[in-house]
Amino acid sequence: MLVGTLALVTWGAVKLTDPTTLPIKAVHIQGEFQRLRPEVLKVLVAQAIKGGFFTTEVDRIRAALLREPWIREALVRRVWPQTLEVTVHEQRAVARWGDKGLLNPEGTVFSPPPESYPKGLVELHGPLGTEAQVLSRFYAVNQRLIDRGWKVARLSLSPRRAWSFELVHGPRVIVGRTDFERRIGRFVANFHRVVGDRGDMAAQVDLRYTNGFTVKTRSYGRSG
Repeated sequence: MLVGTLALVTWGAVKLTDPTTLPIKAVHIQGEFQRLRPEVLKVLVAQAIKGGFFTTEVDRIRAALLREPWIREALVRRVWPQTLEVTVHEQRAVARWGDKGLLNPEGTVFSPPPESYPKGLVELHGPLGTEAQVLSRFYAVNQRLIDRGWKVARLSLSPRRAWSFELVHGPRVIVGRTDFERRIGRFVANFHRVVGDRGDMAAQVDLRYTNGFTVKTRSYGRSG
């Protein structure tokens, strides 16, 4: 009986590790998609499957999915007896990060093909490692300006940690390295009073002054 039992256990172990035992016959893809297509994801999963229900490595499949730049997270699990259930969380782009790629809401860079970039994203720039800081500053600035009908098209942090931004159909605004909130407040409160109905002529606004700012127009001189 002992010999028979050992033989049965051995046979069972071999059978379970045989890739032809309970082969995966169905792949279910779950998620909310804008940039991804479930049928393409099914192909990626199928290409990564090696073995049957018991031997298929779900970590291998997950790693294969995460190589797709529009995928932020993927969960893979076996469902008895011959199914894989895959839950995919798609990346959400909130900004462009220079020429490096896109930023998600957490300030993490991902780099899908440029032709897949969403239209109308703000363009952010900054030194390596400042992605989340620059994104946070953009949210703060845009919130203050949007009430005045302004929208930020581009915001930059220089290697010397100086801030500047450009408005959609508006001027470039140089803020500098210090007193960011106070300078932005001065700009919001006084820009229209200073330029009057010539706001569309402003090419550059320099806020790096103790008690005021300068405005460089597109066609003539300075005022401020």
